[in-house]
Amino acid sequence: MGKLVKIIFGIVGALLLVLILAVGAFALFFDPNDFRTQITAAAKKATGRDLTVGEIKLGIYPVLGANVKGVSLRNAPGFGDQPMLQVAEADVGLRLLPLVLKRELVVGKVSLNGLKANLAKDADGKSNWDDLAKGGADDPAKPDEPAAKGAGLKSIDIGGIAISNADVSYSDQQSGQSYKVSGLNLETGSISPGDPFDIALAFKTTTDAQKATADVKLSTRVEYDLEAQAYSAKKLVLKLLATLPDQKADIDLSGDLSADMKVETAKADKLSLKVKAKTADGTADVALDGSLSADLARKTALAEKLTVKLKAALKDLNADADLSVRVSAEYDKPLVRAEGLSLALNATGANLPGGKQAATFTGDAIYDGSKGTLKLATGELKAADLGLEVMLGLDGSGLNTDAPRFMGPISIRNFNPRDLMKLLDIKLETHDPETLKALALRLKFDASTNSARISDLNMKLDQSSFTGNATISDFKSKTAEFALKLDTID
Repeated sequence: MGKLVKIIFGIVGALLLVLILAVGAFALFFDPNDFRTQITAAAKKATGRDLTVGEIKLGIYPVLGANVKGVSLRNAPGFGDQPMLQVAEADVGLRLLPLVLKRELVVGKVSLNGLKANLAKDADGKSNWDDLAKGGADDPAKPDEPAAKGAGLKSIDIGGIAISNADVSYSDQQSGQSYKVSGLNLETGSISPGDPFDIALAFKTTTDAQKATADVKLSTRVEYDLEAQAYSAKKLVLKLLATLPDQKADIDLSGDLSADMKVETAKADKLSLKVKAKTADGTADVALDGSLSADLARKTALAEKLTVKLKAALKDLNADADLSVRVSAEYDKPLVRAEGLSLALNATGANLPGGKQAATFTGDAIYDGSKGTLKLATGELKAADLGLEVMLGLDGSGLNTDAPRFMGPISIRNFNPRDLMKLLDIKLETHDPETLKALALRLKFDASTNSARISDLNMKLDQSSFTGNATISDFKSKTAEFALKLDTID
């Protein structure tokens, strides 16, 4: 038995040696450039276009490789003389021993340099790739043949993909729009089934109509399990610098993205979005942090611990705002809930009362798009510099119609009107300087696009109390009714 094994291995070794020598001889004595005419003729027959191929080189051991330079495909008739596709250089290699010994397809790095694609659509809506898309469409489909047992590959590994200096342009004469992606560079790590790999992408895009440009950079680590249908992009970093005439935005996005398509869920953890915007009127910085999740089967989404910070510097106003909220949504209805809403605002400016103001707002809100309703519960607004504290509730209905309606209670806690008017630079002269120093208010309102009503009015001013109702039954005719009662005049 041992001798037989040695004989078998000896035969296999000899066959491999013969195969390697044959491949070497093939590469040494075969010049692929001699077949350029056949290659271009086959392309002409398949596409109806002229294909130009430059120098072709082959490599042998340990990698069977091919390098092609100067490839171009002629444009479709009526779209000019500029080639539709050009490639300065393409390179690919295949390792022989893993393929022969282990039935493993191990491809080296696939490189593509200097790709230029000119895509266009004419005024009639015809594109310069229509004829290519139709190629082979009339050929009858052949039934799949079952693969022979044991003949398949065990695995396919790619050493990486590198695309450098690629330019893609698109012009649409129907819409008058044109776009261009230039300087595109894509680099990946080794790609093996089930193994994570890195991606780095960078490019610049421009639009002629809006005279806008955007520089984009993206990097992430991709993890996937095809059998489990689980996918993720770890440590995702996206940087975008967008410019328009007199406008500029610097955007940074980072986080961990994942999706489980078996249970149809998706997540964005450690999400961070930072935006720095600049216009002719000033600057604004926005920072958003939180986590997002979605159930695609149930069509629900959740933003947990969402925080937003805003800092704006305008010509006559500087403002800082802090927002925190938990948002849940059923986006097929749509139904949106904002719970634990908290907003703090600080502003300074010459046009503000006292030169500065601070305010806070808290509450919970629900919007139901299918019913056209909006409900604000336990709303509380505090303006410390104005000395105001307002409690309010809101019920909105008919928001999906032409006749929306809003109603709810409002109460203003006791404050000093005299101090408020002084802060607002409103001159007030009274016989008694001790009057107008205390005001508290409670009421219910009910308003639509045609009418408004105030009911259960209860206002206390100093020592006097007002109660009653007021109605404007028709805004157009300005018909109004009042029923007010004053107990004492101080």
